[in-house]
Amino acid sequence: MEIERTTSLRREDYDRLARIYMDCFSEHPWYEKFNRLEVKSDLMKLANEWDNLSFVARKDGLIAGALFSIPLIYADGVAEFVHDKIDKDRVMYVAEVFVRRKFRRRGIASGLLEKVTRFAHDYMYTHIVQRTNFDSKMFPLIEKTGYKLVGIQTVMSKKVMGRAIAEVPEKRGIFLKEL
Repeated sequence: MEIERTTSLRREDYDRLARIYMDCFSEHPWYEKFNRLEVKSDLMKLANEWDNLSFVARKDGLIAGALFSIPLIYADGVAEFVHDKIDKDRVMYVAEVFVRRKFRRRGIASGLLEKVTRFAHDYMYTHIVQRTNFDSKMFPLIEKTGYKLVGIQTVMSKKVMGRAIAEVPEKRGIFLKEL
């Protein structure tokens, strides 16, 4: 597996990433439906944020997964869970982590988390924060890699229920890791 900064991506890679993202988040526990062009635009925006630390993992030449992170000061709705004694300018927020279904359980997400941790430390960040649904398969991995639960957030999320889309409450854990 090779992990590289998203700065090496081509425009068409973002289309592939958007499809992988949409596939991942259409599954349990999310059941979400997105517009591909909006997802592509959002991922490109995250990757082009001035001080982002974002990575893509490739396996056998194929994009296997990605991680997009930005400084916490640019993230909405998360900073309030970080203790006031921590300098929020020195906290990196992992906005998205997703892995293509056929490459799961092969260390891709772990490798991406290790890479962002190393880079964040090298760039003088003191902490990393991320959030995930309590039913997510990422939940145990996040705890296993040294993150501590610091808060619980309830958000309204659009879910696909059969053919209907319903807005339902979703509990997410907010996790913090000291570097």
